[in-house]
Amino acid sequence: MKVTLSEFIEIGLAQGRANLHLQEPGFELFYARFNKRYINGKMYLKVLDIANISVEPKLRGTGVFTRLVRRLRKQYPWMTLYVENAAPLFQELLRKLEFKEHDINPDCFFLEGENAPVEEIHVPNAGV
Repeated sequence: MKVTLSEFIEIGLAQGRANLHLQEPGFELFYARFNKRYINGKMYLKVLDIANISVEPKLRGTGVFTRLVRRLRKQYPWMTLYVENAAPLFQELLRKLEFKEHDINPDCFFLEGENAPVEEIHVPNAGV
């Protein structure tokens, strides 16, 4: 049995990390991870990593993903959202939603949470 996204986030918070296929209205496929992630010089401690999603065909272009992002920002404003390997058309939407490109992997995008829990990582000789 698949869990909902809200249930999954609670599992991730309790265990520190998780990865599952989820049942989420409007999506025919939703695979996510909850973990730490190194992004642009910071280690984000609470990240919802959206690894693979597909909106139900009849709902494509109707704002399903946009509504999901807005709901997550409202319910979990501190959580950083990370989208892996976004297709070019989807990248346009992510930019409109104020996601930023990952500095190492340009097909991946993130939306930093408000006061997101992070650890500063100092890498010797970075940028050399």
